[in-house]
Amino acid sequence: MNLKLWLDTVTTAFIVVGGFLALLQLRQTPKQRVRESALQMLHSFQTPEFLTAVNIVFDLREGLTKEDLEQRLGEKLTYHWLSEQVERRERLSRAEPSFRQHRVWSP
Repeated sequence: MNLKLWLDTVTTAFIVVGGFLALLQLRQTPKQRVRESALQMLHSFQTPEFLTAVNIVFDLREGLTKEDLEQRLGEKLTYHWLSEQVERRERLSRAEPSFRQHRVWSP
């Protein structure tokens, strides 16, 4: 095999591998975009109160009754009224998810 043929073969192999890697990167782009959007949304929620609430929830063990939960949290249970209002509203009228409400919407 002469040098020119060998170099042509190597060049073609690099082009094929480069094309494969480009396609792989294009497949990963939507996943990466969704991940970045979720992280940006999470950053907007990161207030001290939100982080405190997340830590409280993660420190709870599973299977607590309402009484156990109230006893364990005590003063930390500040959004109890709001959760009761949301539950009452959901019982009165089931909200239709926005993806169903706006399924015919187009830009």
